[in-house]
Amino acid sequence: MSTNTDYLNVLNSLEKIIDIGLIYGAVPDDYHEKRKDLENRYNEFKLCCEWIEKYRFHPTEKEYKKYVQVQTYNSYYLKHLVEKWSGRYISNGAFIAAVRFMNIPFRPIYGTPDVSVTIFLKETATLL
Repeated sequence: MSTNTDYLNVLNSLEKIIDIGLIYGAVPDDYHEKRKDLENRYNEFKLCCEWIEKYRFHPTEKEYKKYVQVQTYNSYYLKHLVEKWSGRYISNGAFIAAVRFMNIPFRPIYGTPDVSVTIFLKETATLL
């Protein structure tokens, strides 16, 4: 289980992250205000971690061979699944922090605040 300290440590490990996600290029004038706002979103982070625990699966070697390509999803899409599941607003930044905390592979999608997340999900995750 995560703590608020874990959350803040993860945020500090991610360069230029705010509520909407990652920032590329020049930092906006209100960066510090938005960053502080994200630091106060621990409950969103916790819900994201719970959702990932519930709907992520680790395929066996046999199951893994069924997948022709790796399953990757946009963080913005996944955060909407968490919103449907929890009934609460979830920021993209809090979801990205949860992905980092859970050691799930991801990479930036340059030109957007989103990341591409490599994760295997149970079918029920997208049927909410």
